[in-house]
Amino acid sequence: MSRALLRPGRFDVEVRVFLPDLKGRHDILDHYLSKVKVSADVDVDKMARSTTGCTGADLENMVNQAALKAAMDGDSAVSTVHMEFARDKVLMGIV
Repeated sequence: MSRALLRPGRFDVEVRVFLPDLKGRHDILDHYLSKVKVSADVDVDKMARSTTGCTGADLENMVNQAALKAAMDGDSAVSTVHMEFARDKVLMGIV
């Protein structure tokens, strides 16, 4: 390991970032969904409740995966089906 990484003072501060709560997940999903076209059937509250344990990066990845799935399916907007597919893919791997 490099001496620069082990020198005194290098890692004096530990910053803990906790997982987002329900409101945090809702706000994060709202933020990323605002960047894509979303159909009216997407219930952000329901998605936030079903993503317990997800990080902000997981939620961003979920929206990106849903948008890709919508594009591959030839749909003009992200729907609940796309969001659920993306949630399963992010949480459980390739489905």
